[in-house]
Amino acid sequence: MKGYEWGKGTVKCGFCGIHGHNVTSCSAVPIIYKRYCDKLEKDAHYWPSYPERRAKQEMLRRQIKSSTPKKKRRKARCSFCNSLKHKRNRCPKLTKFKAKVEKANKNWRKCFINEANSHGFGIGSLVSVPTGLIGDGYPHSEGSSVGIVSGFDKNKLNVFCSYDKGGLYSTVPAVEVLVEGETVKVIVSRMKADWSKGLIPHRSGWQFYEVLSINGDSAELPDEWYTTDDDDAIKWFFDNISMKNRDFEMLEELIQKWTKFDLPK
Repeated sequence: MKGYEWGKGTVKCGFCGIHGHNVTSCSAVPIIYKRYCDKLEKDAHYWPSYPERRAKQEMLRRQIKSSTPKKKRRKARCSFCNSLKHKRNRCPKLTKFKAKVEKANKNWRKCFINEANSHGFGIGSLVSVPTGLIGDGYPHSEGSSVGIVSGFDKNKLNVFCSYDKGGLYSTVPAVEVLVEGETVKVIVSRMKADWSKGLIPHRSGWQFYEVLSINGDSAELPDEWYTTDDDDAIKWFFDNISMKNRDFEMLEELIQKWTKFDLPK
């Protein structure tokens, strides 16, 4: 899920360059500012360095913020349904929505596994991987190596792979292939097969690099794989989705479709 992937990075301070905070809470700012003030006290014509100018600006911003009266907080609303009667963690509508998503997600994953196995891309399958997808492959590299489909990452394979509207809530489906001693994430659209459009939207046409099935296998996956347990992408979705979101109606329609989907026998 794109929103989950984009949000995984750790914030980096633009002032000191250390990960884990930003300039608004950086402890180096007052130290640099004090050093600037000491120099200015000794030399009234001292011209500050760039870090000292930034520290001065940030300290001024902090002073203004601390002296500004805080606005009266509005009564808390549920961040999912906007109700004043409860908070998100007690929202009955969110609870029902989660149950639908979990069912839809399970149905989608079963359909995906069924198609992956039938196309020769199940776990354990031998595949031909173009050189350009391996390591630091150069554009339009020729040649290929034999690899093995080694894993299905839950965060890369969920019902939102079938969401074709783009944005934060769409997932680009990918599988893990072990080739030449490294695990490569291969986008499903590169795996040459006639994937169902409702399962994997045809977001792009011709692919320069295509992964071909050599000898298919269909290893069984544990029941836990089909659930949303230990599924960070779906957890991110549950924590961030809101009925006020402009995509919600389309997402709800997608979920409704997959909760009623006829599973392959």
